[in-house]
Amino acid sequence: MDSIREYGGPRARPISNEYRFGPDEWSGEPMTTRIVYAIASIEHREPDEVDVCLFDHVDPDALNRLFPEDATDATALDRVIVALPAHTIQLCASGTIIVRRE
Repeated sequence: MDSIREYGGPRARPISNEYRFGPDEWSGEPMTTRIVYAIASIEHREPDEVDVCLFDHVDPDALNRLFPEDATDATALDRVIVALPAHTIQLCASGTIIVRRE
């Protein structure tokens, strides 16, 4: 199996420069891992080839606490937006991840 397919590439639904990944994408993974997989998927790269370090832009532990991997709608927040150099990531309370290329 193609490794990009494994990370959800074909299942992402692009809307112009925006890609949506449902809450079932990579379920059971921490939110920070899901973000890296989402970016890797739209960039057609392996996750370890993604050239952004989340730690430089946001506290990964805080994101994982806000969006626990074993729950949906676990946070009182409707969404969290993380601005990265080449992408804007929107994390929804439902578990959906929206990646917008800048």
